[in-house]
Amino acid sequence: MATNYLQEGKTIEFTAAADVASGSAVVVGTVVVVAISTVLSGELAVGMTDGVFDLPKGTGAITQGAKVYLKSDGTITATASGNTAAGTCWSAAADSDTSIAVKLNR
Repeated sequence: MATNYLQEGKTIEFTAAADVASGSAVVVGTVVVVAISTVLSGELAVGMTDGVFDLPKGTGAITQGAKVYLKSDGTITATASGNTAAGTCWSAAADSDTSIAVKLNR
């Protein structure tokens, strides 16, 4: 193994800018991560940077394979403008669905 290897890159440590609930999507710089545990504002947290997660969905249907984005309210949308790239819709979600499967950062 290379001597400059640090890690697989499937998690990232970050300082929580606000209280974060376990399983919540959070923006770290320009990367969307899912918090592994609940932390208070100012605490060191760990977020998953890879994997498929069931996340809260905003309004509108989203097709499988579509690029998806995290809105400031913590929901996933297919609208890029004003939102942070989160990944790819892993399975289609109807307008009435309240959650969506998202492959992070893909």
